[in-house]
Amino acid sequence: NSLLSSFGYAVAETTHDCGRIGNLAQSRKRFLLVGRHVEKVPPFLYEPEQKSLRAVGDILGRMPLAGDIQAAGPMHRVPSLQWKTWVRLALVEAGKDWRSLNDLVIEEGYLRDLIIVPQFRDGFLGVHDWQETAGTVAARSGPTNGKFSVADPRAKAGALQYQQYGVRRWGDTSGAVIGVKSPGQGTFSVADPRRAGAGFGKYQVTPYNSPAGTVIAGSTTGQGAFAVQDPRPGMRRTKGDAYL
Repeated sequence: NSLLSSFGYAVAETTHDCGRIGNLAQSRKRFLLVGRHVEKVPPFLYEPEQKSLRAVGDILGRMPLAGDIQAAGPMHRVPSLQWKTWVRLALVEAGKDWRSLNDLVIEEGYLRDLIIVPQFRDGFLGVHDWQETAGTVAARSGPTNGKFSVADPRAKAGALQYQQYGVRRWGDTSGAVIGVKSPGQGTFSVADPRRAGAGFGKYQVTPYNSPAGTVIAGSTTGQGAFAVQDPRPGMRRTKGDAYL
């Protein structure tokens, strides 16, 4: 400004919005510096009419949908983007650009506040509602072939008959033990209160003044008390105490 003023110019620093001047649907502000020689140019400054910005839908509404090749031709096709690229585009907030992805909270490599649910496909591993009708159960139908499980509301939460790896109380009745049943399919273990003191724990250490358990074929330290607490060394290292 000082340089132009020294040469006899009057300077005005203005801004103009191309979107408002052209009645467009995008705001594009630009800096405009206008200089006028005071002695040669009369004092006037023409500024174009300012119009309101249009909605994006007014422009896009006249265009075919993305990928509609029949209506718009092959040049309107959607490129084959990678799946993660489509996800990034879907997570960009309306009115913002790709930098809005930095606002997403990531914990342990996963989005904290969002989850991507796959499209429903014929009830794969599905569960029927109690009031819903079930589909036909064909031969060799399994959970991955459709919706064959039922959300039964009659069982109370935490009911014993549905517990996995459960332990029954000594005073409770046991469920029916059928073929191929295991602890992972119900409550088939019992909390036996009769034995006092130490139980049949694994990796036990036998006191020095107590008898050892029976050593049978295939027994390991994980099946009984075969280790002995020997007080004789007294933690005094001598020649040959390699394992003390």
